[in-house]
Amino acid sequence: IFSVIDRYGMPDNIKNGMTSMYIFVPNWGNQTNSIMTPEGNVGMSELLGLEIPIIEQIGRGVNKGRGTSYYTRYIWDDPDDLRHAPGNWMTMEDLVYNNTKLKTLGDPYYGKHLQLYDDQGNILTKDTIRNWTGGWPHYKLFVPDPIRVQPRGGNTDWYVFRLAETYLLRAEAYLWKGDVTNALADVNRVRNRAGADSYTDTYDFNLGTILDERARELFYEETRNCELTRISYIYAKTGKPCYNGKSYNLKDFSKSNFWYDRIMEKTEFFNKGVKTVSGDEFT
Repeated sequence: IFSVIDRYGMPDNIKNGMTSMYIFVPNWGNQTNSIMTPEGNVGMSELLGLEIPIIEQIGRGVNKGRGTSYYTRYIWDDPDDLRHAPGNWMTMEDLVYNNTKLKTLGDPYYGKHLQLYDDQGNILTKDTIRNWTGGWPHYKLFVPDPIRVQPRGGNTDWYVFRLAETYLLRAEAYLWKGDVTNALADVNRVRNRAGADSYTDTYDFNLGTILDERARELFYEETRNCELTRISYIYAKTGKPCYNGKSYNLKDFSKSNFWYDRIMEKTEFFNKGVKTVSGDEFT
Protein backbone atom coordinates (compact mmCIF):
# COMPACT_ATOMS: atom_id res chain seq x y z
CA ILE A 1 0.00 0.00 0.00
CA PHE A 2 1.23 3.49 -0.85
CA SER A 3 -0.84 6.32 0.57
CA VAL A 4 -0.65 10.00 1.33
CA ILE A 5 -1.09 11.07 4.95
CA ASP A 6 -3.48 13.93 5.63
CA ARG A 7 -4.77 14.44 9.18
CA TYR A 8 -6.68 17.29 10.76
CA GLY A 9 -4.28 19.52 12.73
CA MET A 10 -1.11 18.23 11.06
CA PRO A 11 1.36 20.71 9.55
CA ASP A 12 1.04 20.96 5.78
CA ASN A 13 -2.30 19.16 5.66
CA ILE A 14 -4.86 19.95 2.97
CA LYS A 15 -6.26 23.28 4.09
CA ASN A 16 -9.91 22.55 3.32
CA GLY A 17 -9.83 18.77 3.66
CA MET A 18 -10.90 16.29 0.99
CA THR A 19 -14.30 17.92 0.33
CA SER A 20 -15.22 14.50 -1.06
CA MET A 21 -18.87 14.72 -0.07
CA TYR A 22 -19.17 18.27 -1.40
CA ILE A 23 -17.80 17.27 -4.80
CA PHE A 24 -19.41 13.87 -5.35
CA VAL A 25 -22.59 13.62 -3.26
CA PRO A 26 -25.83 14.81 -4.93
CA ASN A 27 -27.12 18.29 -4.20
CA TRP A 28 -30.04 16.71 -2.35
CA GLY A 29 -30.71 19.81 -0.25
CA ASN A 30 -30.85 22.26 -3.16
CA GLN A 31 -33.26 25.03 -2.17
CA THR A 32 -33.38 26.69 -5.62
CA ASN A 33 -34.51 23.72 -7.70
CA SER A 34 -35.63 21.60 -4.79
CA ILE A 35 -36.57 17.95 -4.57
CA MET A 36 -40.32 18.12 -4.04
CA THR A 37 -42.74 15.69 -2.46
CA PRO A 38 -45.60 14.34 -4.59
CA GLU A 39 -47.76 16.85 -2.70
CA GLY A 40 -45.75 19.71 -4.22
CA ASN A 41 -43.83 20.78 -1.11
CA VAL A 42 -40.07 21.24 -0.63
CA GLY A 43 -39.04 17.86 0.69
CA MET A 44 -35.46 18.26 1.88
CA SER A 45 -33.56 20.39 4.37
CA GLU A 46 -29.82 20.77 5.03
CA LEU A 47 -30.32 22.21 8.52
CA LEU A 48 -28.44 20.64 11.42
CA GLY A 49 -30.12 18.97 14.36
CA LEU A 50 -33.23 17.84 12.55
CA GLU A 51 -35.27 14.84 13.56
CA ILE A 52 -33.96 13.15 10.41
CA PRO A 53 -30.35 14.46 10.29
CA ILE A 54 -29.38 13.70 6.70
CA ILE A 55 -26.75 16.46 6.58
CA GLU A 56 -24.83 14.71 9.36
CA GLN A 57 -25.24 11.31 7.73
CA ILE A 58 -24.09 11.97 4.16
CA GLY A 59 -22.81 15.55 4.16
CA ARG A 60 -23.56 18.53 1.95
CA GLY A 61 -23.00 17.82 -1.71
CA VAL A 62 -23.23 19.84 -4.91
CA ASN A 63 -22.39 16.93 -7.23
CA LYS A 64 -19.58 18.50 -9.23
CA GLY A 65 -18.29 15.00 -9.98
CA ARG A 66 -21.53 13.25 -10.88
CA GLY A 67 -21.15 9.57 -11.66
CA THR A 68 -22.05 8.40 -15.17
CA SER A 69 -24.68 5.77 -15.92
CA TYR A 70 -21.81 3.41 -16.74
CA TYR A 71 -20.52 3.64 -13.19
CA THR A 72 -23.73 4.02 -11.23
CA ARG A 73 -25.72 1.31 -13.03
CA TYR A 74 -24.23 -0.68 -15.87
CA ILE A 75 -21.12 -2.25 -14.33
CA TRP A 76 -22.76 -3.74 -11.25
CA ASP A 77 -23.35 -7.38 -12.15
CA ASP A 78 -23.45 -9.19 -8.79
CA PRO A 79 -26.01 -8.62 -6.00
CA ASP A 80 -23.52 -9.88 -3.40
CA ASP A 81 -20.83 -7.33 -4.31
CA LEU A 82 -20.04 -5.49 -1.07
CA ARG A 83 -18.90 -2.43 -3.01
CA HIS A 84 -22.51 -2.02 -4.13
CA ALA A 85 -24.23 -3.27 -0.98
CA PRO A 86 -26.78 -1.15 0.91
CA GLY A 87 -24.96 1.13 3.32
CA ASN A 88 -21.72 1.04 1.34
CA TRP A 89 -23.51 2.21 -1.78
CA MET A 90 -26.17 4.91 -1.45
CA THR A 91 -29.02 5.74 -3.80
CA MET A 92 -31.42 8.66 -3.79
CA GLU A 93 -34.21 6.28 -2.84
CA ASP A 94 -32.31 5.43 0.37
CA LEU A 95 -32.94 8.99 1.56
CA VAL A 96 -36.23 10.15 3.07
CA TYR A 97 -38.03 13.48 3.02
CA ASN A 98 -36.69 15.27 6.10
CA ASN A 99 -38.01 18.85 5.90
CA THR A 100 -39.79 19.30 9.24
CA LYS A 101 -42.12 21.89 7.67
CA LEU A 102 -43.84 18.96 5.99
CA LYS A 103 -45.28 17.94 9.34
CA THR A 104 -46.80 21.38 9.83
CA LEU A 105 -48.23 21.23 6.32
CA GLY A 106 -49.67 17.80 6.97
CA ASP A 107 -47.70 16.33 4.07
CA PRO A 108 -47.94 12.52 4.41
CA TYR A 109 -44.58 12.03 2.69
CA TYR A 110 -42.50 13.26 5.63
CA GLY A 111 -40.12 10.44 6.58
CA LYS A 112 -40.93 8.42 3.47
CA HIS A 113 -38.35 7.47 0.86
CA LEU A 114 -37.62 9.86 -1.98
CA GLN A 115 -39.15 9.28 -5.37
CA LEU A 116 -38.25 10.89 -8.67
CA TYR A 117 -41.77 10.79 -10.12
CA ASP A 118 -45.25 11.13 -8.67
CA ASP A 119 -48.04 8.67 -9.48
CA GLN A 120 -48.97 10.66 -12.58
CA GLY A 121 -45.43 10.47 -13.94
CA ASN A 122 -44.50 14.08 -13.18
CA ILE A 123 -40.85 14.59 -12.28
CA LEU A 124 -40.30 15.93 -8.77
CA THR A 125 -37.10 17.93 -9.28
CA LYS A 126 -36.07 20.26 -12.09
CA ASP A 127 -32.38 19.40 -11.78
CA THR A 128 -31.73 15.71 -12.44
CA ILE A 129 -28.03 16.29 -13.03
CA ARG A 130 -26.96 17.70 -9.68
CA ASN A 131 -29.90 16.89 -7.41
CA TRP A 132 -30.47 13.30 -8.47
CA THR A 133 -28.05 10.53 -9.39
CA GLY A 134 -27.94 6.77 -9.78
CA GLY A 135 -25.90 6.38 -6.62
CA TRP A 136 -22.51 6.93 -5.02
CA PRO A 137 -19.95 4.95 -2.96
CA HIS A 138 -20.71 6.21 0.53
CA TYR A 139 -17.97 4.03 2.01
CA LYS A 140 -15.36 5.96 0.04
CA LEU A 141 -16.76 9.47 0.21
CA PHE A 142 -17.93 9.90 3.80
CA VAL A 143 -15.18 11.63 5.78
CA PRO A 144 -15.84 13.34 9.15
CA ASP A 145 -15.46 17.09 8.89
CA PRO A 146 -14.78 18.83 12.23
CA ILE A 147 -14.05 22.27 10.72
CA ARG A 148 -17.43 22.95 9.06
CA VAL A 149 -20.95 23.32 10.36
CA GLN A 150 -22.24 21.53 7.27
CA PRO A 151 -19.83 18.62 6.68
CA ARG A 152 -18.26 18.48 3.22
CA GLY A 153 -15.49 15.95 3.82
CA GLY A 154 -12.53 16.63 6.09
CA ASN A 155 -8.91 15.52 6.20
CA THR A 156 -8.12 11.86 5.67
CA ASP A 157 -5.43 9.55 4.33
CA TRP A 158 -5.85 8.55 0.69
CA TYR A 159 -4.57 5.72 -1.49
CA VAL A 160 -2.03 6.30 -4.23
CA PHE A 161 -2.02 2.61 -5.08
CA ARG A 162 -2.82 -0.62 -3.26
CA LEU A 163 -2.83 -4.39 -3.69
CA ALA A 164 -6.12 -4.57 -5.61
CA GLU A 165 -4.74 -2.33 -8.34
CA THR A 166 -1.57 -4.43 -8.48
CA TYR A 167 -3.67 -7.53 -9.18
CA LEU A 168 -5.60 -5.70 -11.88
CA LEU A 169 -2.42 -4.40 -13.51
CA ARG A 170 -0.99 -7.90 -13.50
CA ALA A 171 -4.23 -9.23 -14.97
CA GLU A 172 -3.85 -6.75 -17.80
CA ALA A 173 -0.22 -7.77 -18.34
CA TYR A 174 -1.24 -11.43 -18.53
CA LEU A 175 -3.94 -10.54 -21.04
CA TRP A 176 -1.52 -8.65 -23.29
CA LYS A 177 0.60 -11.83 -23.28
CA GLY A 178 -2.40 -13.95 -24.23
CA ASP A 179 -2.57 -15.72 -20.85
CA VAL A 180 -6.30 -15.39 -20.25
CA THR A 181 -6.40 -18.01 -17.48
CA ASN A 182 -4.04 -16.11 -15.17
CA ALA A 183 -5.62 -12.77 -16.09
CA LEU A 184 -9.01 -14.13 -15.08
CA ALA A 185 -7.59 -15.46 -11.81
CA ASP A 186 -6.20 -12.06 -10.82
CA VAL A 187 -9.49 -10.28 -11.55
CA ASN A 188 -11.30 -12.91 -9.48
CA ARG A 189 -8.99 -12.25 -6.53
CA VAL A 190 -10.30 -8.69 -6.44
CA ARG A 191 -13.90 -9.75 -7.00
CA ASN A 192 -13.84 -12.45 -4.33
CA ARG A 193 -12.45 -10.06 -1.73
CA ALA A 194 -15.51 -7.87 -2.39
CA GLY A 195 -17.84 -10.86 -2.02
CA ALA A 196 -18.62 -11.07 -5.74
CA ASP A 197 -18.69 -14.35 -7.64
CA SER A 198 -15.77 -15.39 -9.81
CA TYR A 199 -15.82 -15.05 -13.57
CA THR A 200 -15.45 -18.42 -15.26
CA ASP A 201 -15.95 -17.71 -18.96
CA THR A 202 -12.57 -17.13 -20.59
CA TYR A 203 -14.19 -16.70 -24.01
CA ASP A 204 -15.88 -13.39 -23.15
CA PHE A 205 -13.05 -12.16 -20.92
CA ASN A 206 -11.23 -9.18 -22.45
CA LEU A 207 -9.66 -5.85 -21.60
CA GLY A 208 -13.10 -4.33 -21.22
CA THR A 209 -13.73 -6.79 -18.39
CA ILE A 210 -10.63 -5.53 -16.59
CA LEU A 211 -11.61 -1.90 -17.13
CA ASP A 212 -15.05 -2.62 -15.66
CA GLU A 213 -13.45 -4.21 -12.61
CA ARG A 214 -11.09 -1.26 -12.23
CA ALA A 215 -14.13 1.02 -12.22
CA ARG A 216 -15.84 -1.01 -9.50
CA GLU A 217 -12.78 -1.25 -7.29
CA LEU A 218 -10.81 1.94 -7.96
CA PHE A 219 -13.38 4.61 -8.77
CA TYR A 220 -12.27 7.97 -7.29
CA GLU A 221 -8.80 6.42 -6.83
CA GLU A 222 -7.42 5.64 -10.27
CA THR A 223 -6.59 8.30 -12.85
CA ARG A 224 -8.97 6.93 -15.48
CA ASN A 225 -7.85 9.26 -18.25
CA CYS A 226 -4.21 8.21 -17.81
CA GLU A 227 -5.15 4.52 -17.78
CA LEU A 228 -7.21 4.78 -20.96
CA THR A 229 -4.43 6.76 -22.64
CA ARG A 230 -1.85 4.15 -21.66
CA ILE A 231 -4.00 1.27 -22.92
CA SER A 232 -4.78 3.14 -26.13
CA TYR A 233 -1.08 3.62 -26.80
CA ILE A 234 -0.36 -0.09 -26.25
CA TYR A 235 -3.11 -1.04 -28.69
CA ALA A 236 -1.71 1.37 -31.28
CA LYS A 237 1.92 0.36 -30.76
CA THR A 238 1.32 -3.39 -30.85
CA GLY A 239 -1.52 -3.51 -33.36
CA LYS A 240 -3.21 -6.20 -31.28
CA PRO A 241 -6.90 -6.63 -32.15
CA CYS A 242 -9.26 -5.02 -29.65
CA TYR A 243 -12.40 -6.66 -28.25
CA ASN A 244 -14.45 -4.11 -30.22
CA GLY A 245 -13.24 -5.66 -33.47
CA LYS A 246 -10.89 -2.82 -34.37
CA SER A 247 -7.11 -2.58 -34.63
CA TYR A 248 -5.16 0.61 -34.05
CA ASN A 249 -1.81 2.05 -35.13
CA LEU A 250 0.38 5.00 -34.23
CA LYS A 251 0.18 6.54 -37.70
CA ASP A 252 -3.54 7.31 -37.34
CA PHE A 253 -3.55 7.61 -33.55
CA SER A 254 -5.03 11.12 -33.56
CA LYS A 255 -7.92 9.98 -35.77
CA SER A 256 -8.64 6.50 -34.44
CA ASN A 257 -7.79 5.30 -30.94
CA PHE A 258 -9.17 3.13 -28.17
CA TRP A 259 -9.41 6.05 -25.72
CA TYR A 260 -12.09 7.74 -27.81
CA ASP A 261 -13.86 4.52 -28.79
CA ARG A 262 -14.13 3.30 -25.20
CA ILE A 263 -15.62 6.59 -24.03
CA MET A 264 -18.14 6.64 -26.86
CA GLU A 265 -19.00 3.00 -26.19
CA LYS A 266 -19.73 3.43 -22.48
CA THR A 267 -20.86 7.02 -21.94
CA GLU A 268 -24.36 8.43 -22.29
CA PHE A 269 -23.69 12.13 -22.64
CA PHE A 270 -27.34 13.19 -22.64
CA ASN A 271 -30.86 11.88 -23.10
CA LYS A 272 -32.33 12.95 -26.41
CA GLY A 273 -35.45 15.07 -26.33
CA VAL A 274 -34.85 16.34 -22.80
CA LYS A 275 -35.35 20.04 -22.10
CA THR A 276 -33.09 21.78 -19.60
CA VAL A 277 -34.26 24.24 -16.96
CA SER A 278 -33.16 27.05 -19.30
CA GLY A 279 -35.30 25.65 -22.13
CA ASP A 280 -32.56 24.08 -24.28
CA GLU A 281 -33.44 20.75 -25.88
CA PHE A 282 -30.94 18.06 -26.82
CA THR A 283 -31.46 16.23 -30.11
